[in-house]
Amino acid sequence: MKDLIKNKMKRAVFMLKAKEYNISEIAYILGFKDPKYFSRCFKQYSEYSPSKYRLNVWNITSNEVINKGFIQQVVRLLKTKSINEVNSLSNEIAHDLNVSRSTLSRRIKQSTGLSPTRFFKKTRLDMAKDLLRNNSSIMDVAYQCGFKESNYFSKCFRSEFGHTPREYMFGNSCVKYK
Repeated sequence: MKDLIKNKMKRAVFMLKAKEYNISEIAYILGFKDPKYFSRCFKQYSEYSPSKYRLNVWNITSNEVINKGFIQQVVRLLKTKSINEVNSLSNEIAHDLNVSRSTLSRRIKQSTGLSPTRFFKKTRLDMAKDLLRNNSSIMDVAYQCGFKESNYFSKCFRSEFGHTPREYMFGNSCVKYK
């Protein structure tokens, strides 16, 4: 009986290294009716729970996973929000994520190394880059990304990416306009 479980645990190790299946699916594939029992057996076999083993194999900590998911949620909210008033943006996002504004600020700073204002601006400029690929007008892109003036948008874009929005639209070539 112990050899059977040991063989299942060896298979589990390979399955955990792959990202194809979640832990419950691995348990059922290996013939365990209860994922919790599978986790206990795996922990006896490897001294790690399946989830911790997977994190160690992927060389990341659980905090990094949590923060990555949190940042992805913030970016998704930024893309769906109407960005007319940037000052209230962090309040709205904090409210939507059910965290305080200071928690939002701390987690953004911890995950990205940027202040929330800087992170929001960078994300909005990345959104602008995507919109400019579709040959939208610069003024429209600036407004859609929450910049009230196209001159300020161009200045921020140039400081972030090293060229103006117009240069970016036309393949980064220096095109002169009258």
